[in-house]
Amino acid sequence: MDTRRAALKAEIMQSYDGPFGGWWERLLEEAPESLRRIHHMLEAIRATSVLGSSFQHLVWVAVDSVVTHLYPRGAGIHARVAIEQGASRRQVIETLEIATAASFRGVDAALSIVLQAATEAGHALPPAPAAAYRARIAEYGTAWPEEAWDMEGPGLDAKSRALLHLACAASPALADQDGMRRHAAEALRYGARVEELIETVQLAQCIATHALADGIMAMPTE
Repeated sequence: MDTRRAALKAEIMQSYDGPFGGWWERLLEEAPESLRRIHHMLEAIRATSVLGSSFQHLVWVAVDSVVTHLYPRGAGIHARVAIEQGASRRQVIETLEIATAASFRGVDAALSIVLQAATEAGHALPPAPAAAYRARIAEYGTAWPEEAWDMEGPGLDAKSRALLHLACAASPALADQDGMRRHAAEALRYGARVEELIETVQLAQCIATHALADGIMAMPTE
C-alpha cells in the first residue's frame, strides 16, 4: 500500500467506529478518490451529529433492510456495531420490524387504484375492503407489548421509533414523501429536535453509496 492510501485509511479509521474491509478495501485499492468522497460525506454528517453512534447504526440497519434495497451485509455489520455501542438485541429486531413496516407502503396505493378501477367498471365494493389485512400489517413497527414476551434489554422509545420510520421513508429505496411528512411530524411531537430529523435524513441517504459498493465488488480484479 502506498503512503497516500495508507494515510487515507488511517484518517478513516480514526473517525469511523465500524470495521474497515470488504468494498472499502477494494475502493482503497482501485478507486481511493471515490472512498475519500464517501468518507468526507460521512464526516459532514458527523461534524454536526446530535444522534449517538448506536442510533446512527440502527438507522443504517433500517435502511439497509427495506425491501427494494435488502443489503444484508450492511445490515449485519451495523447491527453488530449498534450492539457494541450499547443497543439491545431487542432494539435491533424492532428496527428490522420498522423496515418491514415501511416496505408495506405499496398496499394503500395499490388498493386505492384497484378499488377505483372496480368502481369505474361498475363493480360493487365489499365493506371495509382488506380491513383485517391492513390492521395486521399496521402492527409492524409499533411497540411490542411489554407483558407479551420475555425479551432482554430495553425497546425503542417513541421518538427513536418515529425517527427510524422517517429514515426508511426518506431512504433512496423508498423516497416515500407521504411517509416522510407523517413521521417527521410524529418525531417532532415526541420531542425530536430539527437537527435530529436532518441527521436522520442524511444518514438514510448513505445507502446510495452501495451502487459503488456492489459495483466495485462485481468488477473483475484484473
